[in-house]
Amino acid sequence: MNEKILKVRNVAKAFDGREMIHGMNLSVERGMIYGLLGVNGAGKTTFVKLLLRLYDVTEGQILLDGRDIREYPYDEYMKMFSAVFQDYRIFACSVEENVAFENIDRGRVRKALKEAGVYECVEKLPNKEQTIMMKEFESSGVELSGGERQKVAIARAIYKDAPIAILDEPTAAL
Repeated sequence: MNEKILKVRNVAKAFDGREMIHGMNLSVERGMIYGLLGVNGAGKTTFVKLLLRLYDVTEGQILLDGRDIREYPYDEYMKMFSAVFQDYRIFACSVEENVAFENIDRGRVRKALKEAGVYECVEKLPNKEQTIMMKEFESSGVELSGGERQKVAIARAIYKDAPIAILDEPTAAL
């Protein structure tokens, strides 16, 4: 039996008096993959934002490794997660900067691009990983398709190599 890494205990979240989540309980085991399914407006993204401490719970508690997530220093806590949201952002800089931001390890960037399924596309670009994305600041910038941009965003999460990866509907254009 795997150890429980995450426990959600009687969590509720309300906005302007309207409960988006009520009485949520969940246990997540280390090493497992989970999917959260529901109709639009059911609170899936709200739950992800609670987990990432972008929102605070109205009631209840979220525990990571037995510790309330609000007890972790925020920077330390955020190192444990890589997330790709449905409204991800691509920046007007090189492909490799979009993946790694700083402290670029080109081997790791290539590996992340391959795992995300966009490496072959990037290899065809004029300057490969150094190709500037978007045309906002560089007229020679490249505009990738929606699906290719989403794969670059997923490569960013892979590159971070955090213990917990969260994908909040990032694949709508794939």
